[in-house]
Amino acid sequence: MHTESRAMRAVWVGYLAVGALITAIYLAMPAGPGAFVYEGLGLSAVAAIVVGVRLHGPRHAAPWYLIATGLGLFTLGDSIYNANAHVFDTAPFPSVADVAYLGGYPVLCAGLVQLVRRRLPGDGGSLIEALILGVASGVASWVVLMQPYADDRGLRLIEQVASIAYPAADVVLLVVLARVLLAPGRRPLAFTVLFAGIAASLAADTGFAWRTLYSTYLAPDPNDVLYALSYLLIGAAALHPSMVDLEQRQVARRSRPIWHLVVVGFAAVTPAAFLLRNDEDHIGVIVAGAVLVPLLALARVVMLTREAERQVSVDPLTRLPNRSVLFARVSEALDRARGAGTYVAVLYLDLDRFKFVNDTYGQVVGDELLVGVAERLRHAIRHGDAVARVGGDEFVVVCEGLTGQETALSAADRLALALAEPFPTGVTSFSITASVGIAIGSGTEDPDTLLNDADAAMYRAKERGRGRAELFERSMRQQTSAGTTRLDEDLHFAIEREELRLYFQPQIDLESGALIGVEALLRWQHPEWGTLPPATIVPIAEETGLIVPIGEWVLDEACRYAQLWNIEMTVNLSVRQLVDPGIVTRVSDALARWDVPADRLIIDVTGSSDASRDERAVANLLQLRDLGVHVAIDDFGPDGVTIGALRNLHADRLKLDRSMVLTVTESEADRVIIGALCALGRDLGMKIVAEGVETRSQRAALADLGCHDGLGHLWAPPLPPGSVLDQVLGRTQTA
Repeated sequence: MHTESRAMRAVWVGYLAVGALITAIYLAMPAGPGAFVYEGLGLSAVAAIVVGVRLHGPRHAAPWYLIATGLGLFTLGDSIYNANAHVFDTAPFPSVADVAYLGGYPVLCAGLVQLVRRRLPGDGGSLIEALILGVASGVASWVVLMQPYADDRGLRLIEQVASIAYPAADVVLLVVLARVLLAPGRRPLAFTVLFAGIAASLAADTGFAWRTLYSTYLAPDPNDVLYALSYLLIGAAALHPSMVDLEQRQVARRSRPIWHLVVVGFAAVTPAAFLLRNDEDHIGVIVAGAVLVPLLALARVVMLTREAERQVSVDPLTRLPNRSVLFARVSEALDRARGAGTYVAVLYLDLDRFKFVNDTYGQVVGDELLVGVAERLRHAIRHGDAVARVGGDEFVVVCEGLTGQETALSAADRLALALAEPFPTGVTSFSITASVGIAIGSGTEDPDTLLNDADAAMYRAKERGRGRAELFERSMRQQTSAGTTRLDEDLHFAIEREELRLYFQPQIDLESGALIGVEALLRWQHPEWGTLPPATIVPIAEETGLIVPIGEWVLDEACRYAQLWNIEMTVNLSVRQLVDPGIVTRVSDALARWDVPADRLIIDVTGSSDASRDERAVANLLQLRDLGVHVAIDDFGPDGVTIGALRNLHADRLKLDRSMVLTVTESEADRVIIGALCALGRDLGMKIVAEGVETRSQRAALADLGCHDGLGHLWAPPLPPGSVLDQVLGRTQTA
């Protein structure tokens, strides 16, 4: 098991175990001394949250500190109450203790609301569902708990108000809890533990109110176990590594799970059930609830209908119209322009260097940046214009009623100005520009043609330096189709011009955190197009036959750095390279030229399923294994490599696909699958490596399941050789 994972698990499991022991001691002790032991549980939860925030470093600590403050106020109330009862032998009600107790509810609710707003902002559906639950529980609480206090003539008014305030505060807390639980999205373990703790607090409050109302409460009371459990679970949630994942932005699901409908449906009939009792004492509140719940349910049905309509037309991340809506909007705009004698401009925007943000800081930060860009564009367009998201970092703006090219260029300037200010995110601020292509139509054009022309102009803007706008010219259509041909021609001279580069991504031992090796990744520093990734280079190289000399250069450079750094080096080889008759000789020559032991080189087989079915590739891999070179199967998982590749390729390393790593902390089923794959790899004598590790909780889960090594942005993105060692060694000590 990974050392850090073991230590973190020991912290939060140990915290729960010690807390459970203290709770047992409290229940066994006399009321006076035991009360002060009980206060220690509340203080421990506050301390656990502070430690968890410092230990795991969530990007936004404010929600956790609000939750800690709420628990601190509850604990303060416990201290004042116990001092009055067991030191001064008084029991004033209401007292300063009640001020502290009741003050803790809004602070706790504020922390929970901040968490859910960061996870899924703008999810009005779960708010309405939570309000339905709140109305139903409010009616039940009034009938069972609040009205008896209101009718008790033996209580002073302030005592009645204080007594009613507690169940009323619980109803509000229930609405917040339901809002969080009903919101869609993945739920890491810390999420479940935290909200189990809140639910335990609600159950404890309900039990306390009931037993106090009917004079059956006696401290220490078994009901106090729920309060203790609440403190312990909330504290443990903050100590668990997955607490940092609670604030990750979620994309709304297209449908709600069935249990949502069951819970909300049950709540919806609750007021009507009380109405059937013919209870005249509570008729006003019951009727109000019976009227309000159907109205809320109707609002939810309307919202669901609108959501269903939007889901086929709206990008789920940015909430902008998608490509299908854009096409219709361009078509309508062209029809109006033809009748009015005006022009339509289609502005195609592609964010410059966005891939660098995604690769360096991860998809969560990239998504945050895209949402910010969408918001800026939405506010920058004129009334009557439209903006849509049509790709990963591509947006299209449609401007109507223009008089010519100058007004179209003015619209592009306005969009550039909107993007000029830095975009703040949870990790840093980004200054980003966009390359803009502009195509202008008078109404006779086809929408597809206009969009394609704007796209072609956008590529011209990128070629000429990025961060600029270009008007479409007819010559661009030929140039766009010739773009790939130009890249083909340029690639012939890339080695000669020393434009090829190797970047390196670290491979980390999940148990010790040590740097095991690096994976060499090809980049092409194109003089016009900028840095191009393997996904662009390899298909062209294979089609033109350049993959062999480029592969030879990669092998030679990788072995040079393996010797320089005295480190394991992973090199990717495609099937096209593996079937080449000279591949074994080239690998052997590179190892000998740089005096690198063969067991320090790992051949990562991309396209392993295809390689496993090619006799030449399998034969060459066997010869490489005989040299002492290690062989790794890439992208193993449900959507990647098949089991047949394991049998045929004789590999000794198995790389889990990043799509599986992404869900390892969220789904028990996925953990079972990954655990089984790790066990299969171990049984076959393979080392298990995980790709795409982005969070500490993923790292801990993978280590627990038996994964040996990992690569990902948790430690470092692919880096140029000049900075890779310092950057990696600096990060692995803290990751």
